[in-house]
Amino acid sequence: MTRKCIMYVCMYVCMWPETALCFQMPERDCARNALISTKMELDRRDFLAAVSIVMTFLRNQCKFIDEERVVLHYYLGNAYSNLGEYESAISAYKSALAFDASLASLNYFLGNALSNAKRYDEAILYYSSAIAINDRFPDFFRYRGDAYMNIGEIQKGKDDYATKERLKVDGASSALIVNDISVLASKATLCPCVDEKKLSELREFSRFVSLKRIFWGDSVVEGVHDSRFLDSNYVHIGQSGQVVKCALSEVELIIGFKPERVVIYLGGNDADGQSYYAPEEAARYYELIVEKLLQNKITPIIHLIHYASSSRRKDYVEQYNNLLKEIAIRHSITTITASNLLSFSLTRDEIRQANNELTYDGEHLKPFGYKTWFDHIRLQLNDF
Repeated sequence: MTRKCIMYVCMYVCMWPETALCFQMPERDCARNALISTKMELDRRDFLAAVSIVMTFLRNQCKFIDEERVVLHYYLGNAYSNLGEYESAISAYKSALAFDASLASLNYFLGNALSNAKRYDEAILYYSSAIAINDRFPDFFRYRGDAYMNIGEIQKGKDDYATKERLKVDGASSALIVNDISVLASKATLCPCVDEKKLSELREFSRFVSLKRIFWGDSVVEGVHDSRFLDSNYVHIGQSGQVVKCALSEVELIIGFKPERVVIYLGGNDADGQSYYAPEEAARYYELIVEKLLQNKITPIIHLIHYASSSRRKDYVEQYNNLLKEIAIRHSITTITASNLLSFSLTRDEIRQANNELTYDGEHLKPFGYKTWFDHIRLQLNDF
């Protein structure tokens, strides 16, 4: 029998018939890799691949604990929602809630899927559940208000819109949602960013390739398909889903290329809730990265993170960037400011709908967005 295998992260998911045993691995590794692989495809916006991975792992009966099942079905719901398959998304989110109904974000995303399927009465129930858990998130009221309007409950809709505006005046923002599902995902996967296949290839290259200048970061850096497109003197090494704690474990790989200078753009995913630690802890990991580079006579250059969309936690970004400035002062190294042109007042969904010329979602950039970003860097870094 012929079998087709696709490499995901650090294991093979082999597409066998349902009656066959696809792979042999420790149960906990199986569950962890299911989460990591799915998250990577979501970050790459390959939603069909994400669905395929989840269904393959479920079909081959990994031994998941409840927390992992919550996250996996949440990922499945997100993939289906982005594909416009709202009934399938509803089913996935309900499966997640069956394991933990206390998560505000799950109730909210299920409400969105139901609204998109025009099942407004049901959507209101789940928006209301989200509000009962966290009543400081303006968008809970905004989208419940939309649902009320769609069923003709005009006054209730107006009341929710008024509450949304009051919360914004009081200083609440879309970023105030408790990142409950993201915390679960980070704890379940430890380092959701690890792409062992890519790391292995980079280690192999570092054996015989020296890179004078490196731009190192997350999926935004990874999105630069070829530095020659934008006439950059830096080689770009990015990792989708990268968080600062994971990057610390990979700094030796960067050192292996023997660079003279490394621009670091890390922390955006932490600010988006993909890690479970506070800005202070993220900054401690970051400073350890800086110190390791300096010990190897490599000059680090700190790029402060962008505010991106309003879905990103503004308070986290402000605190984290201030801590990075303090690190730069302590070690007498250069900082690159965040670009105001790449910080947006809209949510990710609003940016997607607006078809912005710079960005897909407030974070991931279109070609003109990269040109804008690189022009901004060159104003502060002559050799970029």
